[in-house]
Amino acid sequence: MSAIKVKASKDFVEMSVTDKLAFGGNVRTMMGNVAGLGKFPNPTVPLSGAQPAVSLSSLDSDLNAKNNAWLANPSMLDALELSEIDWIAGYEQDCDYVNSIAKNNPAVIDMSGYHKTKDIRLVAHVPATPVVKSADSPVTGGFDVELATQKEATGFGGVLYTPNLTPVINGSQVTFSFTLMGDVPAQIAIVQSHQKKFSFRNLISLIKMKLMTWAINAAGMSNPTPPSDNSIK
Repeated sequence: MSAIKVKASKDFVEMSVTDKLAFGGNVRTMMGNVAGLGKFPNPTVPLSGAQPAVSLSSLDSDLNAKNNAWLANPSMLDALELSEIDWIAGYEQDCDYVNSIAKNNPAVIDMSGYHKTKDIRLVAHVPATPVVKSADSPVTGGFDVELATQKEATGFGGVLYTPNLTPVINGSQVTFSFTLMGDVPAQIAIVQSHQKKFSFRNLISLIKMKLMTWAINAAGMSNPTPPSDNSIK
């Protein structure tokens, strides 16, 4: 039997924003349900509270608002990132509080809504789908891409391809099928980079192309971004 004790996990750090919001709502509900029974009576960050005091509820509300704003306007990405950082900090504090109360009791951890773990390793998680901050054709035959900062990612990649090609991604493999479309030229350009900014060059000018990007690390490759339409100068 392992001597390593069970503890509340901070796996929520790697969740998508949507999953963070669902997770946070569940934690607040479950901790609230047992607060009256003497469990988790004084969380480091309160479950709720009047503004401007910070609470898990206010962190959830702000993250949800910033996410909706970003979905409506991609230029709001920086505000979303700051809100997510604040959200993580708040839930990390309360996760530590849960561990101080639970004292390695898995049943008590279950009452909190946090997940349990015995893992003491720094596990590499497959990165989330990246967010494209900018994608532009600044020079003739060129195309520049910048992705948002991504935790857990050690590299990035992108592919530009003409609409008469259809990519199929299976794990870390990308396969293309070809469809005849009159005299439309076929072109594929793939870039792998350790930087979140990377460039395509020597492309056929004045054609339409689609862009997909992904993040990679030791655990594998993320899901790609949805294809976006772009024009090459």
